[in-house]
Amino acid sequence: MIRITATSVCILVALLLAQRSLCRAEPPIDPDLAAKAPAFDPPQILIAASINDEGDLMLVEVRTIYIGFNGESYNHRSLSKIKLKNVGIFTVQGKRVSVDEARQQLAGKDTPIICSSGNTPLAAFYASMFVPKTLHFVFPNEAPTWRKIQEQGRPLR
Repeated sequence: MIRITATSVCILVALLLAQRSLCRAEPPIDPDLAAKAPAFDPPQILIAASINDEGDLMLVEVRTIYIGFNGESYNHRSLSKIKLKNVGIFTVQGKRVSVDEARQQLAGKDTPIICSSGNTPLAAFYASMFVPKTLHFVFPNEAPTWRKIQEQGRPLR
């Protein structure tokens, strides 16, 4: 029996949102591009709400809170601040974007973005999968990631 929980619905909605607004409608131009996939980790797809007045990236986090052991739950939406000090902001085509331009593009609505670590530019393999206006945040060290999803019946961590 398949059990659909609020968590699985949230994940599905986030993936559909990311796919709908980020991914190209047509396949990459180069059919051999898959063979050229880089050896390092792919960029993370996250949801950004905005860039605040202090210049912090506001990432959307949704946690499913389970109440008791009867399967009752609710989704808690929160924002986490990520400092953008020494973070490069680009389009997937590699064009540098200012913080003000990125703030305008996010415009206070939940928007899928991609993040990568180690000041590495986006590989052509990954760039071919996204629409050109997608924002790519390049972190000097470790990029933010999704939190591990809480399992039903386990205490909140």
